[in-house]
Amino acid sequence: MFSAYNLSIGYNKGTSREKILHEGLSFSLEKGTLTCLTGPNGAGKSTLLRTLSGNQSPLKGRLEFNGKDMSAISGKELAKEIGLVLTDRTFAGGLTVKELVSLGRYPYTGFWGKLDDSDERTVHLAMERTGILDKASRYVSELSDGERQKVMIAKALAQECPVIILDEPTAFLDITSKMDIMYLLHEMTSAGKTVLLSTHDIDQVLQLADRIWIMEKDRGITSGTPEELALNGDIDRVFGNGTSSFDICSGRFFKQPKSSARFSIEAEEETKHWIENILRRYDIGICGEYRSVPGIHGSSDADACIKAKNGEIRLESTKGSISFPGLREFSEYIRKNCN
Repeated sequence: MFSAYNLSIGYNKGTSREKILHEGLSFSLEKGTLTCLTGPNGAGKSTLLRTLSGNQSPLKGRLEFNGKDMSAISGKELAKEIGLVLTDRTFAGGLTVKELVSLGRYPYTGFWGKLDDSDERTVHLAMERTGILDKASRYVSELSDGERQKVMIAKALAQECPVIILDEPTAFLDITSKMDIMYLLHEMTSAGKTVLLSTHDIDQVLQLADRIWIMEKDRGITSGTPEELALNGDIDRVFGNGTSSFDICSGRFFKQPKSSARFSIEAEEETKHWIENILRRYDIGICGEYRSVPGIHGSSDADACIKAKNGEIRLESTKGSISFPGLREFSEYIRKNCN
């Protein structure tokens, strides 16, 4: 869909205040994929999205859309090809939700914006798919930030473009709405749409993205599948730091442990996961078959074992054993004695 050749992006093209954020970028966006753009704050992600959407001109290089130079495509043509959802707060005056979503049909209805039956069905479906149909008659000014974001995504859907570009579309949403929107965007690629979005939510990116673009100030764009970037160390290199690191097996980031003693866990998989969660919460490291916990029974280097069965948890070491009726009591013990 997009191809870039030695592209330079930034601000104030051709003026004394021109600022280049990145130069020499070459990449392509594949049709029918969910591509997630991520990276540190200030890396230029929003600038790249505005450039790809045609809202900002590249400073140098060539940018093509479907093999055609972007500079030769009119704004009206682009409006039928690319839907854009930015993080900017929406000021919609006295518009209702349906009226704002209906603006997505503007490239097809012309100046007077009169909707026919087909347009009405498209708007209805866009609101239904984003879960805002019950708010169709409410004023946008009455909505929460998360609800407004859904309205803007619905507007992009109503635009019926083959490409949708979104700048942090789930930034203001609760966890359920985040997953709903991400699954919706993923499903849209199955219908042939191409979706490019920026996000800081690495967990969702690793689960749902077909491709990941990592943008860094000094490296430009590193691209690959989630699996490639996780296994080759790029995810940990970019997002890990001195206090946390990326665990390849679980696909999550964890704090680096401060302790060196060893613990093992014998439990069913679900219980084991939440025992590990408790240990990590209190800076207790996990390595292979051993679980590191400081200070148990007054000895920071004592080997111990946690055994869980039928809801009961037992902590055994060379110094003795302690039983807990459940995870809550075990968590309290760890918090008070090992933190």
